[in-house]
Amino acid sequence: MARAASRLISTVIDEAAVRGPRFDWQNLLLVGHSLGGDSSARFAADQPNRVSSLISLDSRRVALPRAAGIRVLTIRASDTAADPGVLPSLEERSRFGTCMVHIEGSRHNDMQDAGSEQLKAKIVSAIDTFLTPARQPKYACDPDSRLQGLPGVT
Repeated sequence: MARAASRLISTVIDEAAVRGPRFDWQNLLLVGHSLGGDSSARFAADQPNRVSSLISLDSRRVALPRAAGIRVLTIRASDTAADPGVLPSLEERSRFGTCMVHIEGSRHNDMQDAGSEQLKAKIVSAIDTFLTPARQPKYACDPDSRLQGLPGVT
């Protein structure tokens, strides 16, 4: 399914490039939750020269990019686990500058607009930190961080 979605992403981008030629369609930042994150990761693997960054919210089935040219932020929920090989190892995170943020007490299905305001604020904070320009690497991050638990969640 992620492979088909990757092809669809490519088609949409190609069509958008015709309509919006002033944008840089070869330097994309992709964001996706769950299957959207898997599809974005698959697209980054299929067309790494078109992707500069990937933000994944608890994707679990497709390996996240492990490439010096693609910056990755993965925000992880507490109630799910990724399939083996999806998440980069500690050594790979260090080598490629991958940021992994665990939000304690968060649930996979709440990482959407209908989620709590507290969870959405933590997600936005992690993304804001990642997108903040830094000298080196291209984006700032607090690698392997654990954000405090959510109120009322044990």
